[in-house]
Amino acid sequence: MRAHALKSWPKMFAAIAAGARGDLRRADRDFRAGDLVRFNEFVPDYQKPRTGLTGHRRDRIIVAVERAWAGGPDYMGRHVTLTLRPLKWTEHLGILAGLGRYRVDWLEPLPPARSAPAKAGDAA
Repeated sequence: MRAHALKSWPKMFAAIAAGARGDLRRADRDFRAGDLVRFNEFVPDYQKPRTGLTGHRRDRIIVAVERAWAGGPDYMGRHVTLTLRPLKWTEHLGILAGLGRYRVDWLEPLPPARSAPAKAGDAA
C-alpha cells in the first residue's frame, strides 16, 4: 500500500470534496486498489490572481483502477479511472498516529509546545 499526493483543479476538487466516487487520471503512477490518495486543490497559473496550492485537501482510498480508453487514438491506454471511497475515521487516526498501513510523508509533526515567556523580575 502506498500514498500518492496529487494536485486537483478547483472544479474536480469540488466534486471529490462533495463525495464523487471516481477520478480520471493520467497513468503516470502505479495506482493500485488500497492505495491512499491525497487530493490537493491547485489553481492553475492561467487563473489569475489566485494560483498554486490553496491548502484545501481531501484523502481517499482507491477501491479499483481501470484503464480508460476514451479520448481518441493519441490517448489510448494513457489514463486510468480511479474508483474512490472516503477514509473511515479509524483509518485517519491510524495514519495520524503512524500506526496505519501507509507510509505518509506529507503529514507534518506537531510544532513543539511553546513555554510561557519569562517575566522581567523572575530569577533564572
